[in-house]
Amino acid sequence: MNLDSDGIVIPRLEKMFVDLFSREPALEPFGGAEMDRVFKNVFDTYALNADTILRYAARRGKRQEMVEYLTSQKLT
Repeated sequence: MNLDSDGIVIPRLEKMFVDLFSREPALEPFGGAEMDRVFKNVFDTYALNADTILRYAARRGKRQEMVEYLTSQKLT
């Protein structure tokens, strides 16, 4: 979590990644192949911390699923 100069909370990219993976209702339009493209583009563009992603995923009970997904998509 980061705060901008106005005190607004800005979630880390790793958290948004896990939210999308976890199928948060607000992010439901992204799914299947579209989600795969988004994830690949994010990993190609930004330096994400895989340990942070797995920690967020563990909090949602999705750690093993995330490990399998990251491995299958060759993202790490």
